[in-house]
Amino acid sequence: MFNIITKLNSYDRPLKVEDVVDVFGLSKTTVYRLSESGEMPSAMLGGSRIYDPSALAMWIAIKEPRIAKAHRQLEKEKEDAKDKCS
Repeated sequence: MFNIITKLNSYDRPLKVEDVVDVFGLSKTTVYRLSESGEMPSAMLGGSRIYDPSALAMWIAIKEPRIAKAHRQLEKEKEDAKDKCS
């Protein structure tokens, strides 16, 4: 099952616009518009826009609590499966 927060947590580096487009399924134009308006957390570094995956995970969890709830449920199911294997 795909979950945005799970996907964001899998990154161990700053994201580029293309990464954010892939994760959220948005167009580049929309990502730039949300970023430039300050709605989506991002930073400018050397003329390029970058995204902290943990900041995006917190942002989407606040914006869409159902996504955060689904992430918690997935994590619980993983733990339960791990406990059954032990």
